[in-house]
Amino acid sequence: MKNGVVALCIILIFAGCSLDYSSAYVTEDMSADIPDSILFEFKHTSVKDGTPVFRLSAGTAYIYNKRNETTLSDILFQEFNRRGEIITEGRADEAVFFTDTENAEFWGDLYFYSLSEKASFQTPYLYWDNEEKKLVGREDSDVLIRRDSGTEILGTGFEAEARTRIVTFSGPVSGTYVLEDEDEEKPEE
Repeated sequence: MKNGVVALCIILIFAGCSLDYSSAYVTEDMSADIPDSILFEFKHTSVKDGTPVFRLSAGTAYIYNKRNETTLSDILFQEFNRRGEIITEGRADEAVFFTDTENAEFWGDLYFYSLSEKASFQTPYLYWDNEEKKLVGREDSDVLIRRDSGTEILGTGFEAEARTRIVTFSGPVSGTYVLEDEDEEKPEE
């Protein structure tokens, strides 16, 4: 009986309290600099017709809905062909993905290797323009391209068009170009 009286007193005390939770829903008033979500050990796989297209992993992902941005760190990237085999692998220290345009900006220790092109490239910065399907480096940043054939090119003002696979440099370029046999078959993409 004594426990019942104590429980009834506690219920009456708390029944008289009014907790206003409306201030907890301040997302509309939050600064755009405060992330809506923070995810650790983030993994994203894009799938088409039951086959993975690409996989993205990051140590952390900060999602900013008001800015239409997702900021990633410690990034690993894999692209797959239609048979589900890896055709491109890469890494970057940090990146920003713009969710409204699907553009992306990468910086840090960027390294990508394409098994289909048998080539790698390294640079401290890249920008992906999704509408133009173009990768662009900074005018003052070196991009090092190496092919398994022995070609090695270092240049600034890098630009690569994904549709045409044309690579250009607007700044100084140096290196060695090895002419390859064009009759060699490339792996399916």
